[in-house]
Amino acid sequence: LLLLDEPLSALDAAHRQQVSQYVSDVIREFAIPALLVSHDVEGTLAEADAVLRLRQGRPVAEGEELYR
Repeated sequence: LLLLDEPLSALDAAHRQQVSQYVSDVIREFAIPALLVSHDVEGTLAEADAVLRLRQGRPVAEGEELYR
């Protein structure tokens, strides 16, 4: 399991893309699951297979509910 806590938060756009691609490649190559924590909702929705929104440690929305 690959655990990532805000891996793209302090990067400029070019490095953000580079790191994002690297992480995707590692996940695919080694066939491992990954859990990514992020405050970037739009970026996460574009890249993730599944998304769960938490508020104070409790689930409040997932999947299609995130768009409402």
